[in-house]
Amino acid sequence: MTLYIVRHGRARKGGKDRLRPLTERGIRETRAAAEFLKRIRVRPKAIWHSDRVRAIQTARLLRGLRPAGGLIEQPDMGPDDSVGFIVKRIKQARGDLMIVGHLPHLGKLVAKLIDGNISDEILRFPPSAVVVLGDEEGNWAIEAVLPPAFTKFH
Repeated sequence: MTLYIVRHGRARKGGKDRLRPLTERGIRETRAAAEFLKRIRVRPKAIWHSDRVRAIQTARLLRGLRPAGGLIEQPDMGPDDSVGFIVKRIKQARGDLMIVGHLPHLGKLVAKLIDGNISDEILRFPPSAVVVLGDEEGNWAIEAVLPPAFTKFH
């Protein structure tokens, strides 16, 4: 299984957290990431995302990867939510999966999958970045980190 962990695109500042939309730059960078992932033939079985507007918009921009299972809003994927629920769901999933969310939640998720501990310091990544994790017999490892600048020019 391969997990594509995507931090939502750059979002507007201020206002209610749940309602903050992507900026024009966030849209451009996410489109570039989506185009790059399409060129390298990434085809997740599903794209899971949080209930925040910026994550929903990011997932919709990634819809061009044509996930067979579609876009699926998952509970407990907010910035400060525990990762326990999503880890259980990942263990039940079949096929490659894309998860669109927020820091520090995604950083804690990566830490939990890699070494079993929860720390938001293991990996920080910018908006629209993609972290690729591979699983071999229950052992997760970071295979790639694709920052927005990389996907724009490749």
